[in-house]
Amino acid sequence: MEDLTPDQLRKIAISLNEKGELEHFHDWEPTDEETARKIAYSKIREAEAVEVVRDWLYVEIERNMMTPHGTIIPVYYDEKYGRNYEEIGDICSISVSFEENEGNPLATQGSAAMEAFKASRHDQS
Repeated sequence: MEDLTPDQLRKIAISLNEKGELEHFHDWEPTDEETARKIAYSKIREAEAVEVVRDWLYVEIERNMMTPHGTIIPVYYDEKYGRNYEEIGDICSISVSFEENEGNPLATQGSAAMEAFKASRHDQS
């Protein structure tokens, strides 16, 4: 269907709607509980990691009035090569790396935590 024109897709959609049929893009297979548990656990961990990065960016932008600098690289997927950065296949994800801002020690989460620790030690002495 990727090679069809918009008009051809509309005609196919109209005929499917008239017949009451649905187009299936994936063949779903049932799985056992253990596999489902592993998938759910990995998805929860993935969501937690995304939340940590989101919260860190929010703090850097809103509270510290800083602009995080970094690189965004698309990740591609192909049946033959799997995940790759060589522009083979379709984009399946993005990879993001953050850099320290021009010598600013608060530009990374690790250095921000280190500076906060130093400040707390300084206040106690």
